[in-house]
Amino acid sequence: MEKIKNRGWTVTMAGLGINLALGILYTWSIFRLEIKESILSGDGRFNWDIASLNDPFAVCCLMFTVAMLAAGRLQDKVNPRMTAIFGGLLTGAGLMALSQSNLLANWILGFGVLMGLGLGFGYASATPPAIKWFPSSKTGMIAGIVVAGFGLASVYIAPMATYLIGTFGLDKAMLIFGASFLIVVSLLAMLLVNIGLTGLFLWQISRLPQTQTEIAATRRLGLLALVSTLMSVAFLLSYTHTLPDPSLQETVTAMN
Repeated sequence: MEKIKNRGWTVTMAGLGINLALGILYTWSIFRLEIKESILSGDGRFNWDIASLNDPFAVCCLMFTVAMLAAGRLQDKVNPRMTAIFGGLLTGAGLMALSQSNLLANWILGFGVLMGLGLGFGYASATPPAIKWFPSSKTGMIAGIVVAGFGLASVYIAPMATYLIGTFGLDKAMLIFGASFLIVVSLLAMLLVNIGLTGLFLWQISRLPQTQTEIAATRRLGLLALVSTLMSVAFLLSYTHTLPDPSLQETVTAMN
């Protein structure tokens, strides 16, 4: 029988890197403060209604969820590599579009629709190919490693956004983020490879649930994944409402 080269850890690290890049979603907290300051100061850069401040982020979360449903099917039908590249193209194009106009409609389209869809396609393509390379006893660990990149991104992405905006301004920062995301995700996507049909058949046989207990556990795992996804979306939607308000802080300081 032909020996199959194990690319499991290469694919896993590529998925981790893609999720680290997908953490660009966390930059919204920085962008939001910059936009809000412009609105309140009336400097003319962002002529938005303050009530519409969170609209781009809300649309992004919605598109993120919708894209994951379609991307999961696409990466099975085509391959995870093309799915991730497509996500990188959408996200990069959305961010670069933001550098061209400060209109609310442009931010809803660029940050909300394009970036939301791109993040969904990228996120859905990172984990499945990685866990296919490992036996059932390690799939939980591998999935955790890949998904951890999305959470770890908050460690570096916010300071980076603050530095780029302070150095180059918001418009150029969006252009830099867009180009960098497109390049990084496209390169890492080239390492996403599904296991071959022969290896998949041999390895998947041992992973099929054999007893009623295992079948029930598999169903519970699927339900847990669905609940976790819905809770993540709910957290992201509520995230912007917990950010500190600079104007409120100034008022409290003045009162003291």
